[in-house]
Amino acid sequence: MSRVLRQSEGGIRSCAEGSATGTELAEQGQPGTPTARCRLCGRSVEKHGVVLVVDHRIPREWGGRTEPENLEAICEDCNSGKKAYFKSVDAEWMHGVMGQGSVHVRLGETLKAFKGEPVDAATLKFVANQADWKKRVRELRYLGWEIETFNRRISEARVSSFYRLVRSLPWPADPTGAIRQYERDRAERNRGED
Repeated sequence: MSRVLRQSEGGIRSCAEGSATGTELAEQGQPGTPTARCRLCGRSVEKHGVVLVVDHRIPREWGGRTEPENLEAICEDCNSGKKAYFKSVDAEWMHGVMGQGSVHVRLGETLKAFKGEPVDAATLKFVANQADWKKRVRELRYLGWEIETFNRRISEARVSSFYRLVRSLPWPADPTGAIRQYERDRAERNRGED
């Protein structure tokens, strides 16, 4: 169950039951003051009057846990949009992808699942579950994969990046290890050229 945080005279208060408390999230620097912001759209409680809810970044149905690292404060609008998007994705498939320990495998399997169709950046960012996800996509090329990147207008005011898998090769036993070895070999070659 989501915990709803509402602004009151005392700041933000928690309404509803759940395993994380508003105090725990405030200690993480999330919704602890009236100036708290949605972690997705950036709108604030004070300026925009949004209501924040505690949300699982990775849904429980996809293997996400109810622990501080997987909880974030987002506004009700973003929460509704996120729920609608997640309902459009096969939960069993996503649970399997999110269960992969390697970020490279999570990203690669997501690209493969779209069978050559464009995958939006937001999906890959979510699956990677790390800030440096674009670099991880580029690193798949070290395994012989071919990935196209392009921008597409998704509304009058917004452009989004998309990725399309052109060619993949079978996974090595340790994809991340193979990528790190490629980087070491490349660094050695570059030192030899100096």
